[in-house]
Amino acid sequence: MAPVFLFRRERRRRVLASSHAAPHPIPRFPQTMTPKAIASVRHLVSLLEQNQDRVVIDADTHATDLETLGDAARERYRSEPGYYHGRPVCAEDLLREMEIASVDMAVIWQNPAATHYTDDPDRNADALMAANRYIRDSATRYPDRFIPAGWTDPRACGLGNALRIVESGVRELGFPVVKMNPAQNRYPIDSPEVLQVVDRTQHRPPPASGRPHCERPHCHHTRE
Repeated sequence: MAPVFLFRRERRRRVLASSHAAPHPIPRFPQTMTPKAIASVRHLVSLLEQNQDRVVIDADTHATDLETLGDAARERYRSEPGYYHGRPVCAEDLLREMEIASVDMAVIWQNPAATHYTDDPDRNADALMAANRYIRDSATRYPDRFIPAGWTDPRACGLGNALRIVESGVRELGFPVVKMNPAQNRYPIDSPEVLQVVDRTQHRPPPASGRPHCERPHCHHTRE
């Protein structure tokens, strides 16, 4: 994980303004988005606009439904109480860490180290969608603390499933961002499948967005 912080000029403790104040003008939403998804994005936009000069955001965090851990992951989680790379944390654990670090909000997406894949693309897609729904549900429980983001994976889930995850993430779950991570999920960043998913996200009306994300210096995004 690579946390990115946007710091305030003043370090005193602050209280976020309520997002239930007068609504701010925002772009029109595609009619295919559900009312719940639209309401979620409206809330987020309003909150960020009202607090843009006094909010600290961790721009890369991962939350996991601990009840869904596979046997091996659950055993390691229980037997190793200290930190290790990829250690899963639930939304509430993440909130406690944010309080310690004086972080107001966090972008959250699923933890690929905790999402168990098999050789079956359909089962992998189901597992990834379940992880995405946990992210959405966490943001619903804590709408003033979490910025939910989706995740898709054309290698493990297959291109068709990856595209459906993008569509569902935007239309139903209200994700303003859907991410691919070729470095983490082990596929070429400029593969045809990646570019097809990028094309799908770029051709969607707002608020859908998407681009590959890479955490290694030798990886480059080939299409803007």
